[in-house]
Amino acid sequence: MKIKKQTDKQKFVMKLHPIFRWTGTIFTIVVMVVYILEYGEKITLTSVLLLCVPLASIGILLMLGTFTWFWSISIDGDDILVTKFLLGKKQYKFSEISRCEYKYGGRTWSVVGFEMYVKTLSEKEEFFYVDAFWDGVDLFEARILEMGIPMSSRLSEKYG
Repeated sequence: MKIKKQTDKQKFVMKLHPIFRWTGTIFTIVVMVVYILEYGEKITLTSVLLLCVPLASIGILLMLGTFTWFWSISIDGDDILVTKFLLGKKQYKFSEISRCEYKYGGRTWSVVGFEMYVKTLSEKEEFFYVDAFWDGVDLFEARILEMGIPMSSRLSEKYG
């Protein structure tokens, strides 16, 4: 399966990399096979609900997270459409972004995402999160830099 690389900074979609779909599928299958081999004839509804369903749901969420209808950020010109499956869709504009804040984490304290702050009509700031591991995040960051949106980091404020 060849993955098409997005190059247009004006129109692109950010979502989880398709490798997570395969990771989720394999994880779910392994959980089910190990569960069946371990419990065999002693499988009960209670054990399925307490052990198998929670572990398998991690794999299922990884599989679903790669689809744009489940969880994605679509960019089309000045419009930004943030899709979160259970929370609905929210529309923003690039021109309304007031600032961007890097988020760090992991053992190496590398960038794991961005919090994008947007001024709303009520002058209250809202934010949406952009994960650094999504496909298309490089185009998003280039677009932010191109538009001159202020980028900051709490680490730089804390440690100078």
